[in-house]
Amino acid sequence: MTSGTFTGQAIAPFNGTYKGSLSDGNLWTVQIMQNSSFDISATGTTTAQGVTTNLSFGPNSGSLTHNDVIGATVTASGMATNVNGTQQSQLFGSFVPDASQVSVAITTGQTLALGTLMKQ
Repeated sequence: MTSGTFTGQAIAPFNGTYKGSLSDGNLWTVQIMQNSSFDISATGTTTAQGVTTNLSFGPNSGSLTHNDVIGATVTASGMATNVNGTQQSQLFGSFVPDASQVSVAITTGQTLALGTLMKQ
């Protein structure tokens, strides 16, 4: 039996366009949609040395990788495509309760980008 006072905090849905410069020096723009099952879909772009890379993260399809939100933590796997080909991309992040910003680690191939994206 548990007794006492429990407190919590409501976490806003993780939806919208997020933008920022990350540790790789590139500008990242990501559009994210969270559904009522907490799965996410996202698309986005980043540009490095004149090459634009398109990002695509799909909803959780029951595979070993999950694209979802748990509390204020988000994980997603998808693909990054540019003129040089297609590579696997992964995103891990934590967002503030009002979902106005997200701290992320994004890997694309062998590249890691860290930083904060702000809701636009």
